[in-house]
Amino acid sequence: MVVAKFGPKTFEVSANKILTFDDFELTGDLDTSSEEASKKKPATTIKGPGLLKISLSVKLSALLGVDVQAEIDSWLSLKDSSVAYPFILCGKAVSLNSFLLKSSSASDYVITKVAGAPFLTSASLKLEFEEYLSPGAQSGAKKAGGSTGVTEAAANPYKAPTTVQKAAAKRTNKGMQ
Repeated sequence: MVVAKFGPKTFEVSANKILTFDDFELTGDLDTSSEEASKKKPATTIKGPGLLKISLSVKLSALLGVDVQAEIDSWLSLKDSSVAYPFILCGKAVSLNSFLLKSSSASDYVITKVAGAPFLTSASLKLEFEEYLSPGAQSGAKKAGGSTGVTEAAANPYKAPTTVQKAAAKRTNKGMQ
């Protein structure tokens, strides 16, 4: 069963292999700035949504059917290729946009002696991804119904109301007219 997919790489559970992740974190922020005013609180200017970021850690183990060194090498190579792919989680894209693998680091190496030679039996891998928009992209989203399987409404359910909608939603206070 494939749990997640990023380009040519899969996180999966099968009878022969267990390669899953821990500490999955999806973060997004709102890009704002403050405009100072004399003797007043600063005004907040909303610039727009920031890029989504994904971080996760993977425990690699030869006992779980994983070629630890090959897995580390392939993630480092994928980072260096600078190619953006959709991040698919449980069969659905996390965003309308693709992601770049920004960082890949391996640690906690365990090496054992197998047939008289050193063999890498386990390690920890930390991966960090960042949403990618090509230079000059204005809207930051693909057309709805694209190959990612995510609709625009599902990816951005919180749309700011228009001026007309704001005016229609205003209350009238009888004593304040």
